[in-house]
Amino acid sequence: MTSATRRIILPGALILCAAAVLRLHHLGWSLPHTYEEATPLRVAFQMWGWDRDLDVSLNPHFFNYPSLVLYVHFIAQGLVFLLLRLAGSIQTMQDWQVLYLTDPSVIYLAERGVNVMFALGSLGGTFLLGRAMAGPVAGLIAALLVAVNPFHIARSQMIEVDMALTCLVSLALWGCVRVAHTGRRHDYVAAGLMIGLAASSKYTGFFLLIPLLVAHLLWNRSRSVAWRDLGLALAGSAAVFALTSPFVLIDFAHFWQGFSTERAHMMGGHFGLSDAPAWRFYLQTLAGRILGLPTATFAAAGIVVWALVRRDRAAIVLLAFLSGYAIIVSSWTMRADRYLLPVLPAVCVFAAGALAALAASPYRRSAARMLACVVLVWLCGTDLVRYRQQARMIQADPRTDAAEWIEQNLPTGSFILVENQGPEFLSPVTIMQLDPGLREAVLEKTAARPLYAVQLLPMSQTSSEQSGPFYSMGLYPDADYVVTTGAVRDRYEHEPARYARQVEFYRQLDLGMQKLKSFEARGGDAVGITVYRCGQHDAPFGARKRATAPPRLPDSALASGRAGASYYFQLGANHEYFGHDHEAYVCYIRALESGTHDEHVFMHCVLGAVRTLLKTRQSDTAVRVLDRAVEIAPDDEIRSMILDLRQRIITHGAL
Repeated sequence: MTSATRRIILPGALILCAAAVLRLHHLGWSLPHTYEEATPLRVAFQMWGWDRDLDVSLNPHFFNYPSLVLYVHFIAQGLVFLLLRLAGSIQTMQDWQVLYLTDPSVIYLAERGVNVMFALGSLGGTFLLGRAMAGPVAGLIAALLVAVNPFHIARSQMIEVDMALTCLVSLALWGCVRVAHTGRRHDYVAAGLMIGLAASSKYTGFFLLIPLLVAHLLWNRSRSVAWRDLGLALAGSAAVFALTSPFVLIDFAHFWQGFSTERAHMMGGHFGLSDAPAWRFYLQTLAGRILGLPTATFAAAGIVVWALVRRDRAAIVLLAFLSGYAIIVSSWTMRADRYLLPVLPAVCVFAAGALAALAASPYRRSAARMLACVVLVWLCGTDLVRYRQQARMIQADPRTDAAEWIEQNLPTGSFILVENQGPEFLSPVTIMQLDPGLREAVLEKTAARPLYAVQLLPMSQTSSEQSGPFYSMGLYPDADYVVTTGAVRDRYEHEPARYARQVEFYRQLDLGMQKLKSFEARGGDAVGITVYRCGQHDAPFGARKRATAPPRLPDSALASGRAGASYYFQLGANHEYFGHDHEAYVCYIRALESGTHDEHVFMHCVLGAVRTLLKTRQSDTAVRVLDRAVEIAPDDEIRSMILDLRQRIITHGAL
């Protein structure tokens, strides 16, 4: 071990420990309420097949993202299950699923911990990049800037694929820098393997081919071009991607469907956002909320000094990545601040490079070093102040306050119409999808909580006008309360001509219904909540002996396909749970006839329709319903399940 290496071990360890403390602090934010999408957690949980006697499937049946991160969380969940079982907290797979459905706090904590590990790994990649460009001190400074960055800390605590991508991007860029410096074959192969892993965490990882090509050209510009090593790198990328996301090839049809959906999402974007060009949004977000103007200024100076003036190879490779990535993501209509996370290590390396250049100034070197230290302390101190403000906002989410107030003040059995991004409640929509044994266990575990008939107002990010027909109280005659969210309402009201139905819906709520309680947003990503009382019913939905006949959706609502089936499915589950079997049957049949291709909704509507018929001993009608379901089933697998169900009813007269 060299003396230079020994000098960086202690400060490096301190930076790593400080980063870990900042990311583990408040790791349990919002729990047991779960507001983040947590897509890797949810998809991985379905892969285990806990409710199917451990019928494990390595095919995620989800291809909006590739599979590497899904598999990591899949393994993490298995380890959590084993630890809880060894500790005696759970005994069976049913216990595990009950835990997931009733209080998944321990699962979320563990999987947020996985994301923290990726975050700490990105610090290591940042150090390596900074050292390669401007020396070990610059590497430590860059790692420190990432360690205290509030945006990086916040995303470290969210179960997403973006932090894994950031970690692997930083390591892949280091591999590309090694190619530019040495051109050795094993550096090519290492860079290619890391690019394959990055692309297997999120498809945008393939953008790293741009800096790899630039690194190759830098190494070969004064030599005979050796394309064989570049070919090995590309082959390694493809092989690693195929090994870690194998069902992209094995189940190509479903992959293309999911990938096309994600591509359409990127090109279509979300409604209600600013009309400003994407490049302006990303530039303002990076220089403002993510980095802060001082750090962004030093990063720009670092680009000028190291890439344009000194023409350092590492800096050119990093700039190639930043430029290519910026051009591509700015071409999308969809925009989100988390898309900037992968560029953070490279940007902080340039900021650290500027500070290192300042400290190495030949004029009054001691004063220059002192000035660089003061600036570094100022930058880190500013970030820590922003982190404290952010931590306070995270702990005060209005959805938590709203959920607690509603459960304390609204009677169980109430019919609540809830807008997207509102608080979540225990509802028949969840309960009626469970097997009878699991359903009983969940209800026993949640006996102290009220259960509400929850109907969700549909929202489509990319086809936002399709939600308009559902914004009519005439479709919810049994509703006792309505819960709206500022995050959705503000976006509709931003374009009142385009979303006239939604805006009129809000106006009618304000004029014709009693506003019970408002929970204001407190900055950041918090969501304002408003609770209205409908007032036309004397008793809550669950206590009524009769329910209103299910309304028929207008043709404009049925044209949305999935939203129409989901409306009837939720309404049917609410009716069935509270004993209105005829109304439930009507809803399930209408959902099936709506032409939905959602396999999950289709199968549960089949089961719901059959259940309601068998309660009144109408097995012959149940068989006819199944015959019709076979004809309109969305795929062969569902068709086979329905035929098995049909045979069971014919043989035993029961499910």
